[in-house]
Amino acid sequence: TQLLTYSDMTIFENRGRRTLNEASTVEEFLGLRADLGAFALGSYFAELLETVSAEEYPDPPVLQLGLNSLYALSRALCPPEQIELRLMCLAGYEPDLSCCAQCGAAEPDEPWFSPRGGAVYCAHCRGASSSAVTPLLPETLAAMRHIVNADPKKIFSFTLGGRRQLAHVCEDYTATQLERGFASLDYWKKVKD
Repeated sequence: TQLLTYSDMTIFENRGRRTLNEASTVEEFLGLRADLGAFALGSYFAELLETVSAEEYPDPPVLQLGLNSLYALSRALCPPEQIELRLMCLAGYEPDLSCCAQCGAAEPDEPWFSPRGGAVYCAHCRGASSSAVTPLLPETLAAMRHIVNADPKKIFSFTLGGRRQLAHVCEDYTATQLERGFASLDYWKKVKD
């Protein structure tokens, strides 16, 4: 029952009351307890998962993403951007990164991204967006496409030199689409350095 621990529990319900009959720990993610920054980021993951999940309705892909993310984070295998963008896709907020939303160019020169509209624009069409747009490096757009389209087991398997832009775009997209901020993310930003 500790924070950020995956457990298997047997719960009995009778007349609207629930009792815990049995419990066992499946994974403790011990690496998260050894580093305050990792624990804070794991808490952000958990807060994101809770935000997009409906109680009483199991969602195996969301659970798998959450567990894989906590596992990777506890072993310092990946940065956080993948979970935000992929989780948004699983929750029904998948951005359209296939081509420029205005002219249809498959590989927009100087791509721009609209966090509100969830679409990408080329430099010539960026004014067509009804909301603010953020410039993207082509490799950031390629990384975002990988996160959105990759097999669930391969979303963590890419390298990118400029992760700072990817992190900023994913955080902004998540906060914009969910129309809220996350205290755990703010705390992680304070303790990560």
